[in-house]
Amino acid sequence: MLLLDGCFIIELFLRYSRLDFGLLDDTIFTSSWMVSTLQRDLVLLENQIPFIVVECLFKLIVKPVNDDSLFEFALNFFQPVLQMNTRNICCFNRQIRHLLDLLHYCCLSSTPKATGPRRVETSFIPCATTLHEAGIGFEKGEVTKNLFELKFEKGLLKMPTLRIHKSTASLFQNLIAYEQCFHDRERLVTSYFLLMDRLVSTTGDVEMLVNKQIIENDFGSWEEVAGFLNSICKHLVVSQDFHFAGLCDQVNACYNSKWYKYKAELKRRYFTSPWTITSLTAGILLLSFAALQAVYSMLSY
Repeated sequence: MLLLDGCFIIELFLRYSRLDFGLLDDTIFTSSWMVSTLQRDLVLLENQIPFIVVECLFKLIVKPVNDDSLFEFALNFFQPVLQMNTRNICCFNRQIRHLLDLLHYCCLSSTPKATGPRRVETSFIPCATTLHEAGIGFEKGEVTKNLFELKFEKGLLKMPTLRIHKSTASLFQNLIAYEQCFHDRERLVTSYFLLMDRLVSTTGDVEMLVNKQIIENDFGSWEEVAGFLNSICKHLVVSQDFHFAGLCDQVNACYNSKWYKYKAELKRRYFTSPWTITSLTAGILLLSFAALQAVYSMLSY
C-alpha cells in the first residue's frame, strides 16, 4: 500500500508541476474538481504516509532536473491552499514526518516569532464590530505576506486575507488536529483560529471583515462562515503558548482607551454623510467668526 500510494503521489506532483508530463486523456487533470479534491484528501491526518517512503521512491524513479526536489514539487502542488509565500523555505535540514508536517513547517518557518509574553490570553479581544465601534480599524495586510503575520499599529489591525473554501477549511482543520497530537508542536494555526473565533461572533462581523477584504468567502453564506470559524477550535485549549497574546494586549489597551472611543463617537456622529460634515464645518466657521468678532471688539474697546 505504501508503494502504491507513494508512486501515485510522485506521479501526481510531477504531472502537476511539469506540463510535458500531462496527458490529454488524464482524468485527474481534465476534471476541474479533481485536483482540489486530491489536495483535500492528501492533507487528511488519517491519510498520511511516512515522508521518507515517498522520498526514497522519488530518488529511485525521478531524474533530477535543475536540482528539483520532492519538497519543491509538494509545495508547488499545495500552493493554492497554503496562502503564503514558500519560495525561501528550506526543508533540507529538518526531518519531515509526512506531507501535513511539511505544510505545518511552512506555516511556522514563514511566520515571524511572536514577541512579548507567551501565555494563554483568557479574555482575548472583543468581536470585530465591537472593536470597530470603539474606534479600532481593520485593514487588509500585504498580499505577499504570510497569513499569520498580523500587525497592530496606531489603532489599526492589519490582517492578510483569509480565503475560506472547502480545500482551505480541510487544510486548517487537519493542521489544528496535528498540532493537538504533539506537545512539542507550536500551536500557531490553533492560535490564529482561536483569535478569529473571538473576532467573529455574528454574521455582522463576517460582513464587515468581508467588506474590509480580510475574509474572502468561497465557503457559503455568512452564517456558514461564522459557524465554521466558531466551531473549528471548539473544545480546544492552547496551553501556555498562545501566539497572539502580545497582539491582544495591544488591541485591548486601545479598546479600553477613552480617546479612541471619543474619536469613534465623533466620527460616527458628524462624519457619516456629506450633510453632517457640511453642517459641522459651517458650525465651526460661524464659531470662529464669532470669536474673531469678539476679539476685535475687545481690542477696539
